[in-house]
Amino acid sequence: MILDTGSIVRKRYRMRRNIRFAALALFMVFLIGTSAPLMDLLITGRVFDGMRLLEILRQVASVPGNFLVGAAFLCVMQRRLVVWLLPLPENLCPQCGYHLRELTTTRCPECGLELAAELLGGPEKSGVGDSGAAA
Repeated sequence: MILDTGSIVRKRYRMRRNIRFAALALFMVFLIGTSAPLMDLLITGRVFDGMRLLEILRQVASVPGNFLVGAAFLCVMQRRLVVWLLPLPENLCPQCGYHLRELTTTRCPECGLELAAELLGGPEKSGVGDSGAAA
């Protein structure tokens, strides 16, 4: 089954939304994991007890810190992850495989598929949108 450009773009949107949701879930796990020891510290009132504070900071930095790192990674790298996981076919028509180099229209000359700008690489790369270069 060959996917058209529109379905790939829709799948990319859904995947980015799912990655952002996963990052939010990881961040919530981080907050829950860090709030329990900190609330214990505040409730007991031993804020200035150095050994207790060091123990709680070590506990906060051990496991929940990994969730924060994972959430930050997903937030920063979401666009690259989606492009890597769902690549657009480069310079090929997704329906028939026709080479799209130096194409002058937004429609595939082989099968007639309407092509998106992401597939063509923009007007400066593909030549699409040039309004009469030489008169």
